[in-house]
Amino acid sequence: QIFRATHNNLSGLLPEDIYNATKLEEIAVPQNSLYGGISERIVNLNNLVILDLSFNQLSGVLPLRLGKLSRLKIIKLDFNDLQGSLPQSLMNCSSLVELRLAKNNLEGDITKLNFSKLAQLTKLDLNTNNFTGKLPTSLYSCRSLKAIRLASNNLEGQIQPEILSLNSLSFLSLGSLRLENVTGAMK
Repeated sequence: QIFRATHNNLSGLLPEDIYNATKLEEIAVPQNSLYGGISERIVNLNNLVILDLSFNQLSGVLPLRLGKLSRLKIIKLDFNDLQGSLPQSLMNCSSLVELRLAKNNLEGDITKLNFSKLAQLTKLDLNTNNFTGKLPTSLYSCRSLKAIRLASNNLEGQIQPEILSLNSLSFLSLGSLRLENVTGAMK
């Protein structure tokens, strides 16, 4: 089952009934005017493969148990007003191919996240948030990564030479970060 309504000027909160539709495989309601938070009840949707609520006005924190949605392949929550840190459980979404959370107010030390469980991840976009810490070394074990966008955060430290193990990487955006050894690592 699919719930899709792109660019329809929908406004208001996400309907509570949606969390009872346990057979839903896709929620795609981007480019609307939805506001409010994403309920913890979203974990009831254990068949969910695609969650696309990008370009809305959602706020609040990401559900702590979001990682219970182990079938999720695509999460697009970019261009909202989400806050707080990424839940550790998100790293249990081992089927994730695309994780887009750019242009929010998310924060926290991303060094503490273990990306190595996300072996199928091809796109990671955390651009323009308030993340701190260093580039997680666990990111280098995501060998399928084609695009990484971490620009405009508060990350610092060095890029490790292990970045060269990302053979499929064709897009890397690290602007406005306090990184050292960028050219050295790329040699």
